[in-house]
Amino acid sequence: MLWAVMYVLACAQASTAQDIDGTDDPRFVQAKQDWLAGEDMPALEELAALAHEGHAPAKILLSRIAATPHVIDPVTQTLDRKAKIALLREPVGLSGRDWLVSAAEDNDLAHALWAVAAPGKIAPDAEVARTLIAFGEIKPALIYALALWKAGKGEEAAQILHEHEARFGAAGQDFLGFLLMDLAIGGTVGPLPDGMNTPAKLEAYLHALRSDENRFAYSGTLDTSPLLHPSREGDRERLAQLVHAVPAVRPLVLFCEARCGERQQEMCLAEGAWSLAKAANHPYPFASPAQSLIEDATYWASPRFFSDVEHLLARGDWLGCR
Repeated sequence: MLWAVMYVLACAQASTAQDIDGTDDPRFVQAKQDWLAGEDMPALEELAALAHEGHAPAKILLSRIAATPHVIDPVTQTLDRKAKIALLREPVGLSGRDWLVSAAEDNDLAHALWAVAAPGKIAPDAEVARTLIAFGEIKPALIYALALWKAGKGEEAAQILHEHEARFGAAGQDFLGFLLMDLAIGGTVGPLPDGMNTPAKLEAYLHALRSDENRFAYSGTLDTSPLLHPSREGDRERLAQLVHAVPAVRPLVLFCEARCGERQQEMCLAEGAWSLAKAANHPYPFASPAQSLIEDATYWASPRFFSDVEHLLARGDWLGCR
């Protein structure tokens, strides 16, 4: 039953993505299964072995896991520096290097992910975002849209978000609204739906894009002064409502129901939301480390998911059920 609920929550973002050569390798499949079951070291050691053999999906997944602090830090906290490098990085130089570097040489997805992971090393290009979307990497794609805007390519970023609005969901709508407003200030009309032919309709559309729910989805906060805080009863209720309203954050509801008592639910949701914002893992705070290789629905339904949520909330100083 829990799996079914998790799956329904993820379906709003799930869609057909391009296949990646090598994902059906039995060793890679087993390593993914082990990782989803919470068997971190066997999974990571096998992924590292495959990466050394040139297996691109293993390089991508290992890199993405290594770049997700709340997932990898609990595993490596007892390892010394040499062991961490040997487990997670390609043996190049004294400190090793990210496996994405060599994977990017002949793999389009790895190249796109490296463009997100190492801003400034690859010139901003809208095709990077399109590649990420094609492979189902929605979180990195939205992060890259911000990089495009910073590079002066806000119109291209807005067009991508407009074209794929359903896939980006609430968080993407919020950033699209920001981009359209920013373009308008500069005298440019960004991409708009059909029928935006009066100032009133345009104002209503932009207001809808930047709704409280969409803003919360993108950043985990609202533009209020003071910020919503779970210590205040009204704010606590509003934060809990927002968690219920935003599909990308709604797995927190399942976590609180599984971990905390009935009378602790509202506080769990409010303090959980506050902790997520402090942990700075938005947008899509519960996304799979590699959405192209492990879909969000599969990750949310896995035995390891609630443990990862606990580690993520701990990074935002979550106080636990109370």
